[in-house]
Amino acid sequence: MNISIIVPVYNEERRVVEGVTAIHKYFSKKKYVFELIVVSDGSTDKTVELLKTCNFSNVKILHYNKNRGKGYAVKKGFLKATNPFCAFTDIDLATPIEEIEKLKKHIPAYDIVIASRKLAKSDIQVKQKKSRELLGKLFPLFVSVLCVTGIHDTQCGLKLFKTKVAQELVKQQTIERWAFDVELLTIARKKGFSIKEVPVKWIDEKHSKLNMIKDGSRMLSDLFRISRNKLLGKYE
Repeated sequence: MNISIIVPVYNEERRVVEGVTAIHKYFSKKKYVFELIVVSDGSTDKTVELLKTCNFSNVKILHYNKNRGKGYAVKKGFLKATNPFCAFTDIDLATPIEEIEKLKKHIPAYDIVIASRKLAKSDIQVKQKKSRELLGKLFPLFVSVLCVTGIHDTQCGLKLFKTKVAQELVKQQTIERWAFDVELLTIARKKGFSIKEVPVKWIDEKHSKLNMIKDGSRMLSDLFRISRNKLLGKYE
């Protein structure tokens, strides 16, 4: 498989070198033809400086000055992808990068394959805090009612796409922060692209940047925005 891996980061000096090295080591060991596109979403710490010390020939670093959100960073990465398949993963590797093999089995039969923590065979090794667990149960209900049905977990941080599909989807993307996954999947469903949800191993990362109150309310607002866009035919 020839693949482009997108890694969005924001102020990740604590773990960016370890994460990028682990991803690069995995795909090199498996003898993939790959490029690793690390997108710094307006980082103000030493993230970019440390990335430049990695010295991997097939790692591209994208950086812009203003923090725009994870969705914007992933979009920038997708548009720079040059291989026929592309994926994005979180730098914390809460879903271990090895789990991409489970997704790979369903490409190219499906256009999009997403990792899921909500299926019967999902392997949750370290659970979230109770407050985030509650949000994790409520959010899919709102997603199903407002945006896209039949998907149990839109927010797991590992997704695999046919690159042409990803690049078509992001051209209509309007959500730049946490709920961007929901919008991409909503657009994909409207356009008739096939989506496969796959159970994976998952380990909660205690240093998540998601703010329950601020980001939770913004995500809910974004769901209504996606629903409105869908009703207005903006995803046709």
